[in-house]
Formats: sequence, structure tokens, C-alpha cells
Amino acid sequence: MLKIKTKNVDALYNWGVALASQAQTKNGAQADRLWELAGEKYEEALKIKPDVEATLCYYGNVLGDQARTKSGAEADRLWAQAIEKYEAALRINPNNVDALYNWSFALQAQAQTKSQKEAKQLLDLANQKLAAARALAPELYPVEDDIPEVKPKKRSSVRRRKQKNRVRTKRSSPEGV
Repeated sequence: MLKIKTKNVDALYNWGVALASQAQTKNGAQADRLWELAGEKYEEALKIKPDVEATLCYYGNVLGDQARTKSGAEADRLWAQAIEKYEAALRINPNNVDALYNWSFALQAQAQTKSQKEAKQLLDLANQKLAAARALAPELYPVEDDIPEVKPKKRSSVRRRKQKNRVRTKRSSPEGV
């Protein structure tokens, strides 16, 4: 691969965008390598100019895109990294509506990887971030466009499933036997 050294933040940012776009057209290891390269370009851009909130937001979005292709702990790790990027963008500009809005979606997605208690906490925080984005830009995020509340998945043990099946069997038998 061609190695190019650049100190141009815009070039690095755009290079990261191009690599992330390519990653979305690939699968498996090929996609993962492109996501990794995109991340490297954003990291290089942030080393040169760490206070560019747009780079942090887009980097968070790219991590979220990659997280959608994963499951379990790997997806959770990527969502956590995306959230870190949105937090960093908000440290630069606390009124960054995109960072707040995207953070709310990342939290909702990350909640899907958690236990019910942890998921509830993440969903509550997601609702706070969404409310903050709406407060800053109600014209961009109207309430009628509300996303239905994501509820955490109930985790059912094998024992509970067997109990439910026994109860169903008793109810469905003709004479209650």
C-alpha cells in the first residue's frame, strides 16, 4: 500500500471518509481492515488538530457503523469507543447537536448488548442526550419524529423457559391435567 505522509487535516479527514465508505461495501476481514485504516486517518488528523469536533463526530459515526456489523462484546466495545468520540466533541463544544443526537443513538444501540438493568440506565441516558439535542435544535429533531423507546431484551433462563412451557401445557390441556 502506498504510504503518504501528510499534515493536512482536511486530507486526512476525507481519506478517513473514503475508507469508511469503502468499508461499508465490504464484509468480514476486508471491511474490518478498511474500518481500521479509516480510524487511523482520524487519529492522525486529531493528533495534528485535536479540537476539530466534526472529526470526532464523524469518527464516532464510523465506529458506530462498524459496531452495527458486530455482535456481543465486540459491538459493545465499538459502541463505547463511538460514545467516547461524541463525549470528546462535546467537551470542545457543549452545544454540538450532532454529537448529542448521535450519542443518543449509540447509547440505544449499546443498550441492546446489555442486561436489563444496564440497558435501562443506558436508555435513560440516551433519552437525556436526545432531549438535550432537541432543546438546542427543535427544528432538527421534532418530538413527532420520536423514535419509539427501545426496551431492553428480557433475558430468560432455560429454567424460566421450561416453567413457562409447563404452564402453557397445563393451560392448553383439555381437562387441565
